[in-house]
Amino acid sequence: MTSGKIRLLMIDDHELFRDGLSLFLKMQSDVEVLAAASSPRELHQLLSQHEADILLMDIGLPQQSGIDLSRQLLKEYPKLKIIFLSGNEGQAYIEQSLKAGGKGFVPKSAPKTEVLDAVRKVDQGQFYFPEGLAQGIFQQYISQLHLQTDASTVTERELEVLRCFANGMSFKEIEDHLHISKKTIEHHKKAIFDKLGFSSNADLVKYAIKNNIIEL
Repeated sequence: MTSGKIRLLMIDDHELFRDGLSLFLKMQSDVEVLAAASSPRELHQLLSQHEADILLMDIGLPQQSGIDLSRQLLKEYPKLKIIFLSGNEGQAYIEQSLKAGGKGFVPKSAPKTEVLDAVRKVDQGQFYFPEGLAQGIFQQYISQLHLQTDASTVTERELEVLRCFANGMSFKEIEDHLHISKKTIEHHKKAIFDKLGFSSNADLVKYAIKNNIIEL
């Protein structure tokens, strides 16, 4: 970032909101608004043309959910920091934004200065979420996200064993189902607990439910 400014892109399909926020941010000495898109297709073109630090993204895009678009973009641009904007302030939206890799969430009803604050803090490596979000809940989700960073090292066989235990199967039932010995099952279970930081079977079940490994 040769200019020393925060290089920013934006996507929102509401022209009045998009232009108003863009104009405000352009007035800031430490922010460079590279461009603003109105659709995912236009955003893809802009990302191929500009090297952005932060993307302000509306969750409620008509062509594609901002949540789904975020997951897609972060595979291609892993260093991009995404701040979600939403007209809905429900906790479920905030949780979804975290799970989709978002670094921040700002309600559209918030003053423009709050968006600027979010941009600056996220650029510095922090998370930004509304003050109304209970600190305990926020920390819980952050901890879960860090815990799950080791999930990619869980093997396919370990995942099968995890699913069996989460479904309440006994060692004997798992032996018959997976055609492996009790000793092998114990080895896989220990590996699962070590990789995912579990301390009890309850942790295993909660993880399986939260990540749709089993259905209630």
